[in-house]
Amino acid sequence: MISNNRAFSTQGTLTRSSTTTPTGTALYSGRGRLVGSDLKLSKSGRSQNFGTLGSGDDERDSGSVGRDDSDLFKFRLTKDRRASLDVTNSELISSRYIRGSLLNDRKRTLKTTDKARAPLGTEDISLKLKPGTYYVKISTDGRKIFYRFKLSID
Repeated sequence: MISNNRAFSTQGTLTRSSTTTPTGTALYSGRGRLVGSDLKLSKSGRSQNFGTLGSGDDERDSGSVGRDDSDLFKFRLTKDRRASLDVTNSELISSRYIRGSLLNDRKRTLKTTDKARAPLGTEDISLKLKPGTYYVKISTDGRKIFYRFKLSID
């Protein structure tokens, strides 16, 4: 089974599409350039490859994580850039929290947000990064919780 999904395009946001095949998902840029295939980056969570990002690029995503899973999002930089990560707890009524982290190519934490609590709590971090491969990790220590985030490259 093959299906196509289109990402929303807004000012400052990269347009991406993905094609699901029996062997996985391939991600394409707005020009149809392959930017990466899906990666199993976490044991039970979701993973995605944003490809190479440059100045002015924004990536947004949302989902849910629980105690035993985290979501990981891979991206690559070809020049020194500042990466900013805004993480929002999407729960309206909850005392649980969500945490966002920037990881290096070995998946070691470089910087982590404080605990974003509900309702709609938001935390952000910013870090200057060298060229290389990095990850955004979204996690919690509690039961399943919904989140959204924005990764901005300047």
